Amino acid sequence: MKYFITVIISLLLLSCSPEKRLARIIHNHPELAKRDTIWKKDTVYTKTVEKDTSFYYNAPDTVFINEGKMHVKYYFNKDSTVYINGRCDADTVIKMYPQYISTIVTKPIGWVARFKLWIVNNILWILLIGYVIYRVFGKAIKTALSMYLPKI
Repeated sequence: MKYFITVIISLLLLSCSPEKRLARIIHNHPELAKRDTIWKKDTVYTKTVEKDTSFYYNAPDTVFINEGKMHVKYYFNKDSTVYINGRCDADTVIKMYPQYISTIVTKPIGWVARFKLWIVNNILWILLIGYVIYRVFGKAIKTALSMYLPKI
């Protein structure tokens, strides 16, 4: 009897963890795992950058360069001083990258199936408890009943 109880307790305590059971179910039934894609958005903001400088040169001219968000002005003054002014406008860079996730597809169990599981579970527990009571108190019950039941 002690061996039987030890086996039952060992089976209850050493059963698989939920993670292992879920991994085994997904391995055997891959249709239950649904793969989905979530798009993450990463935004980077850049500041306006502006620089200017001057130097001496003797060719009179003014040049404007506009390339996208970059603007450069080259200006020659009469006193042979050259001014260069450059500016790059602020910008926002948005990067989208996918992140893959797996979700488990579950179906709700109807009340009939839950009731059947409840009945089976309770019957098994009642049988187990009845067997343990019979093994522990069987002789005492037989002797008590033999006193009150007529012998045939």
